[in-house]
Amino acid sequence: MHSMLERQLRKLGLSEADVPTDPDLWLRFLETVERSYVQGEQDRALLERAILISGREMRSLYEDARRDSERRFALHDTLLSGVSDAILTTDLDHRITSWNRAAERCYGWRAIEVIGRKMHEIFPDAPALDGASSMEIDRNGTYRGAVTRRTRAGDEVRVEASLSLLHDSTGRVFGHLIIDHDVTDRHRSELELRAAIEAAESATHAKSAFLAEMSHEIRTPMNGVMAMLDLLMERNLGPEAREYVGVAKNSASALLGLLNDILDFSRIEAGRLDLEEIPFDLEEIVEGIAIQNALAAESKGVELIVRYAPDAPRWIVGDPGRVRQILLNLTANALKFTSRGHVLLRVDGRVQEGRAELRIAIEDTGIGFEPETAERIFERFTQADPSIARTHGGSGLGLTICRRLIECMGGTIQATGRPNEGSTFRLTLSAALAGAGASPTATEAIGDCDLAGARVLLVVPSQPLAQSIREQIEACGGACSVSCAGAEPEAFDFAIVDESASRDDHPVLERLAPEAILWIRAPRARAERNQPQPGRSELPRPLRPSQLRVHAAELARRTRSQAAPPA
Repeated sequence: MHSMLERQLRKLGLSEADVPTDPDLWLRFLETVERSYVQGEQDRALLERAILISGREMRSLYEDARRDSERRFALHDTLLSGVSDAILTTDLDHRITSWNRAAERCYGWRAIEVIGRKMHEIFPDAPALDGASSMEIDRNGTYRGAVTRRTRAGDEVRVEASLSLLHDSTGRVFGHLIIDHDVTDRHRSELELRAAIEAAESATHAKSAFLAEMSHEIRTPMNGVMAMLDLLMERNLGPEAREYVGVAKNSASALLGLLNDILDFSRIEAGRLDLEEIPFDLEEIVEGIAIQNALAAESKGVELIVRYAPDAPRWIVGDPGRVRQILLNLTANALKFTSRGHVLLRVDGRVQEGRAELRIAIEDTGIGFEPETAERIFERFTQADPSIARTHGGSGLGLTICRRLIECMGGTIQATGRPNEGSTFRLTLSAALAGAGASPTATEAIGDCDLAGARVLLVVPSQPLAQSIREQIEACGGACSVSCAGAEPEAFDFAIVDESASRDDHPVLERLAPEAILWIRAPRARAERNQPQPGRSELPRPLRPSQLRVHAAELARRTRSQAAPPA
């Protein structure tokens, strides 16, 4: 029997007696066995071929992965070597595991010399980087801070250091990444700049102190010169001598004003400006400024108008001298640059949370300025236009001093304007109210100025002036009507008339009784008449709100018992 058949029979647990004797059956059996072995050989060959192909593919994939890893490593090494920041890594024991070329250049240590050594061995003077005590922590948990390290040669290097944690693919922390950005040159420049600024500030304070002292010493004899010139003007001088004295007085006055500006500016720069805190009447100061500039306004043909809102706080606590200086400077400045129209000094405000919140505006119809120069005009020794210094004069310190003084008081100032359309300077001030004995607002200070039911006719060509008068009359309970040229006015009790009003345009003036008119006159015209006419009520320009209220109330009492004049 065939040996292969014997092995198969043994596997099946059969003997030769169990083997069938039919030849066809044996033939079919052998063919089946042969096919099985052939198929097995084919499968083995295919399997060997598949294993061979898989091996080649795996080797190819391995080679591709190895080359990609080498490229990535080369790119990583190039990046680390090309950056200017020192980059190093450590393990959790702070042993250095990598050290790029920038670190070699920055600290003088080669990578082969430091890898494996602890950080404190290389930088013994640097603070520890494993705590937040020496560095700031950002939202990502990164430590950041400025650190001073020493190089191998012992030189100090100032760096902005950052420390980040290194995590593996499972999220486990296995080390630290440290990036040092060298800021030694910038730090040195900052120190030098700080020292230069301190030296400049010291020199500025010394210069300001010197100017303050010298300005004070010069101002004293200048006051003597001004006094002597005033006395000289009272002498019986000839026309030529009087002209010479007038020129000298004007020059001395201009020089004294410049000295005062320098003195104030130097005091502010030196930090030696002291502000008073005393109660004062703001409306009285505003009216005083208008009186002080009355002749200057009249000589230029400019209407100087004061508007003090009746509900604005009046008695406040502060430095009246400095407030007067600010408003006087701004008003004189507006008059200087205005040759026609008007200059309006307006005060508004309210009481809020026990304090006076004031808004003050000085408006003019003068030459104005370009809008883009609005901020520059507050700089020292600066004019809105270089030609202004030649045509109008001035040191360029006035507005600078005003701004500094206002800022010292906690207020603000801003300017707006357009060429040939005028300008407006707006101030805001916050001040404590004066004591209970003082009248806080103008309307509460009216007292006997009762115009309830009074009908007042206004014959005033200037619209801003008419608006200011109407505001005060209505605050006292009166009612105003304005006389228009050629029109018959409504019924009225008395009239407030500007002497510049034309009798041809306002025929009602011919029918008014003298005792029913309150005249508004120019200050110089009143001075030339010496004594006012009997029974004539008049107020000089610029019109003061407080005087207007008193005179209007007196006129109302005088005419109240009489019949209203015919319309």
